[in-house]
Amino acid sequence: MAEVIPQLPVPLGKSQISGLAFKVRDRLLVSTDAKKGVVRNNKVFEFDFQGHLTAQTTGSGNPPPTSPIFQGIEGLAQTTSGAVAASSFVAGRILFLDNDLNLTQRQELDYKFGLGLLDFFGLAWDASLSEHLILSEAIDPVDRRFISAVSPSLNATRKLFEVDALTVRLTCLPKERLIAVSHKKDPNSSDPKNIPAIRLHDHKGIVKEEINLNNFFDTLGNPIGIAYIPQSDSFAVRFGQEDKQLIIVTRKGVKSGSVPAPPEIKAINGFTFFNPDHPSGGQFVFLDRPNQRAILTDFQGKRVGSFVTRGATSRNPNEDLNLVQPFPISSITSGPDAGAFALIDLGSFEIVVFHL
Repeated sequence: MAEVIPQLPVPLGKSQISGLAFKVRDRLLVSTDAKKGVVRNNKVFEFDFQGHLTAQTTGSGNPPPTSPIFQGIEGLAQTTSGAVAASSFVAGRILFLDNDLNLTQRQELDYKFGLGLLDFFGLAWDASLSEHLILSEAIDPVDRRFISAVSPSLNATRKLFEVDALTVRLTCLPKERLIAVSHKKDPNSSDPKNIPAIRLHDHKGIVKEEINLNNFFDTLGNPIGIAYIPQSDSFAVRFGQEDKQLIIVTRKGVKSGSVPAPPEIKAINGFTFFNPDHPSGGQFVFLDRPNQRAILTDFQGKRVGSFVTRGATSRNPNEDLNLVQPFPISSITSGPDAGAFALIDLGSFEIVVFHL
C-alpha cells in the first residue's frame, strides 16, 4: 500500500475532491466541485501514482466543461472500452469524456428522478393552492433560486417565480393569496432600497407589500426564519444574531412580542407555527438537530412535547422518522393531510409528510 497525494493546481479556491477512479494502466482520475457560494471549479484531473498531474479538463470540448451540466461531478469511472464516465449530481446525467478529459456528445445517460430541485432553503404549505411551496435552487437553470409549488402527492412540481439569492425563507398568507419571504440586506450595496425586509409576493412573483425590518438590523441582524401568525396578522421571525428566541413582528414592522426557545435548544434551526386555536395563542415546533429531535411548545415557549427525528431513543422503531438532516419544517393546514407536518431531509433530499 502507498499514499498518493495529488498535486492539484493552485488555486482551487473552496473546491473539494468529489470523485476518484483508477484509469488503466497507471493513472488516477480525480474530480473537483466547488462549494456553494463561490465560482464553481468543476474539473477532472489525471495523475500518476506519484501524484504528478498528467492531464486535466481545459475548457474545450463540445459542450464545454463550463456548461452547467458539468457541475456537481460526484463520481468517475472508466468503462471497459476505455471511455471515462462522470456523473453530474446537478444535471442528473452520466457524461462521457474524451482522452483529453473534455466532454463529448458521443453518449450521455440521463438518470434524473424526483422533482428536479436541489439546495433547499425554505418550505411552507399554501392552503390557497393546496400545495407545498419550496424555496430552492433548480437543476435547470442551475444556481438560480426559485419558489416552486409541489403537489400534495409529492410527484409533481412547477416553478412559480424566481427570487434573488438574498431570499432565504418563506411562509404563506392563504386568505390573501400571498407568499411572504424573508429577505436579507446586501452588505455590498449602498442602494437606499437595500433593506432587510419581509416581502409579500403574489403567485406571479410581484411584490405587493414590503415590511421594513431595518430597525432590527443593528442589534439582531438579518431576518432568517419566518412563520405567519394568522390570528394576529403578524410574523414570528428568527434573526441571524438572535438564535435563542423568535421575535413577533407586525405588518408595520414593529415588535409586538417574543417567543423564547426551550432551554434544550442550543440554537434555533428550523421552526414552524401550528394549532392557532391553542389556549396560549398557538404552538411552535422547533428542530433540535444536534439531539435529533423536535420540541413542541406553546406560544410562550413552554415545552409541551417532543418527537424523535433520528436515532434509537424511540421505544417504537416505527415512530423514528430516520431523518439525517431535517430542515426546514412546515405545518399542513388544509386538504387530506391537514394537521400533518412536512419536513425536508437535507441528507437525502426527500420531502417527508408525517402526523404526530
